[in-house]
Amino acid sequence: MAVPYSSTANLPFGSRSLTINSVAYIAENWAPQKAARKISRPDANGDEAAFMLRADPTSQSGLRLQLATTSTATPALGEEFTVDNVVYVISGVSKSESVGAYHSCDVSYQSKVLPTS
Repeated sequence: MAVPYSSTANLPFGSRSLTINSVAYIAENWAPQKAARKISRPDANGDEAAFMLRADPTSQSGLRLQLATTSTATPALGEEFTVDNVVYVISGVSKSESVGAYHSCDVSYQSKVLPTS
């Protein structure tokens, strides 16, 4: 038996609700990534003798935001939002697209590098 399909525009699908600059969005594919960068130590011949992996605080992730209406503002570059006590900064925003009553935009973000004391 087939599962019924509902094309109702007010049935949001997403993995997380986000509030950015007091505007509510639904994130369709929330999956922040942590990357590492490799630091190599060459030997006398210039070959890699040892290496170390360090966390890369500038690794970027991306997601698609659902907008409530065509007049919903897209996030601006540099705006911040917090999820699970981690502050993220918007580093890229695409032009919003509409298909019928579905409005979305693609956003790239990275965790904010907080100064250490």
